Amino acid sequence: MSGFDVAITAVAGRYSQADSTRELWEALVDGRELNVNAPDPVSDGHIPRVPSVANIDEFDHEFFGISPAEAELMDPQQRLMLTCAFEALENAGRASGDELRWGVFASASFSTYLLNNVLSARPQVVEDSNMLALIGNLPDSVATRLAYKLNLVGPAMTVQTACSSSLVALQVACRSLLDYECDGAIVAACSLTVPQARTRSRGRGPTTPSQAPEDEANCADRRVSSMPTRAPGLGGRPGHRPRAA
Repeated sequence: MSGFDVAITAVAGRYSQADSTRELWEALVDGRELNVNAPDPVSDGHIPRVPSVANIDEFDHEFFGISPAEAELMDPQQRLMLTCAFEALENAGRASGDELRWGVFASASFSTYLLNNVLSARPQVVEDSNMLALIGNLPDSVATRLAYKLNLVGPAMTVQTACSSSLVALQVACRSLLDYECDGAIVAACSLTVPQARTRSRGRGPTTPSQAPEDEANCADRRVSSMPTRAPGLGGRPGHRPRAA
């Protein structure tokens, strides 16, 4: 290796119908679709297939020193990121709990959990615990929360560039390593819509590779084929994948 090489030493993740990166890889090798049938009847114009990450309501709050009340208000994206980031550190042999000069470069989608679960079901709790609700659902707090809970004292930065966020976070982490700002780095990204059973409107698929009208951007059946010319359009995919470098 040269002085400019960066190695990915461990990964961890949760995906629709795949509870680990190994299960995701096996699904890719087998060519298996990871969407499932929508649990409820859907109206015309909506796709009856949805992605579904298992057990998003489960979280070992005691392990991370988080109270039950705060954990209940936390966006499942943040819960998943904490869990998987620790798993990545563990897989890299760095989960001793000792202070590490490691950076955290993370990204999360907007918190639909805040809108659809917390605010709608428990507005009084939010009023009484507004700071906990804010920190637990604000994407901007993801990187610093991970750094604090995992005892990582390098740079902590949340990256938001829409669909390219995880790749940009990886590039920023590599630059930080090469500039000797940290000895290692966690790169984490999560996109999860709550509730997961919500269907998307059916699109017609783009008619040309470029300048497709917005109403044609979504694929017609949510079976997305990335890269080839037969790709029928866009379709959301939930998941979380931290990398240790």
